[in-house]
Amino acid sequence: MTVFLKHKSLLLLLLFLLPGGPAPAANKLSLHNRYAEIKPKLTANRMGLPVWIESTEQNRFLQGDVYGLFAHSFASVRERLKEPAAWCDISFLHFNTKTCLYAKEQDQVHLITYSGRKFYEPPEKAYTLDYRFKVVADQPDFLQVTLTADKGPLSTKDYQVRITAIPVEENKTFLHFRYAYRYGTMAEWALSAYLGAGGSNKIGFSVVADDSVGNPVFVKGLRGLVERNAVRYYLAVQAYLDTLSVPEPERLSQRLSLWFDLTDQFKAQLFEMDKKEYIQNKLREHNNQSTLQTKVNQPRFKYGMPILLDGGDSNEKH
Repeated sequence: MTVFLKHKSLLLLLLFLLPGGPAPAANKLSLHNRYAEIKPKLTANRMGLPVWIESTEQNRFLQGDVYGLFAHSFASVRERLKEPAAWCDISFLHFNTKTCLYAKEQDQVHLITYSGRKFYEPPEKAYTLDYRFKVVADQPDFLQVTLTADKGPLSTKDYQVRITAIPVEENKTFLHFRYAYRYGTMAEWALSAYLGAGGSNKIGFSVVADDSVGNPVFVKGLRGLVERNAVRYYLAVQAYLDTLSVPEPERLSQRLSLWFDLTDQFKAQLFEMDKKEYIQNKLREHNNQSTLQTKVNQPRFKYGMPILLDGGDSNEKH
């Protein structure tokens, strides 16, 4: 059980941000066809959000698809989401992300996430995952970005995140996340321990049945866990885009506040801590992230060099 408690938060984050596994090629036409197919589901669903979630778990393979509609022009979305810095800003909003850095190695861009407990942790106590970041398609009417990693902690492997987007009517953007990864024996044991220790009672968003009086019965287990994090990241993208016009000095605090308020609409699925605690933790962690990214940005930095905080907040005792 000690091992399970140590790795629990990492596993929760793996179920959305740290995906992988083979995914079929995406193209502009297939995304337009998918939009036409699920458009009624985006405009009328139990969540009250223009989002549709699908998830699959079978034979140690976990995959999720999240489709969302954003009230932002495709030109603005494309301009931002093709940059690795944007994905660090987005992933950082999740309480399990302690730090996110981006670095360049010759022609390859890396995005490195540090994940840990939902409470404050310095990055050196977190787990890292090194993604290869690639803009596959950057067209006036189509964007595709991928993040891939061959292996991760706890016998997980074949990570892949794929983001595709197209412009649609009313100057909006339709965006699709595809995520999947494989997990081995150790991860399977830890996930089973988490579900057995109370995680199985937490619900997702998909309705799998109605009870005897007609109330919805929501999905639980691994699929429920995947869906919770899927919605967290959909709302993170929304909070990121909605605060781009905020002046830089106030942007981080307003973005954190907005993300919390958006997730707080779904207390049954997404509540983890109060708003004051969340913002205090994230402001401290952002200081750590900014310090490390400044080091990475220095001309003498080479990918693969150790990145450590020099004293300060990271050395406090908790």
